[in-house]
Amino acid sequence: MALLKEFGVSHAFAGHYHRNSLGRDGPLEMVMTGPAGRPLGPDPSGIRIVIVRPTGLEHCHYGLASVPNRLKLDSEQVRYRAASKARKRRARSGP
Repeated sequence: MALLKEFGVSHAFAGHYHRNSLGRDGPLEMVMTGPAGRPLGPDPSGIRIVIVRPTGLEHCHYGLASVPNRLKLDSEQVRYRAASKARKRRARSGP
């Protein structure tokens, strides 16, 4: 972790955890994407799409049934999906 912070890494992406998971340590965000095969968490099998911009990264997990066949690079599509997923997670976890 110290090495990643020393070199200004803002995001680290990983997989093979069989569920989606996010963690943060200061400015560093660790993103684990669930499987395209058998998920063990509530999110469906899918992929994560990452948009890299000069101002930062945007990312969103899409279930295989909802992967867009076209992506608008103005990022409204990714922001909307990320906000929608966050609302669903909060609703599942309760108050």
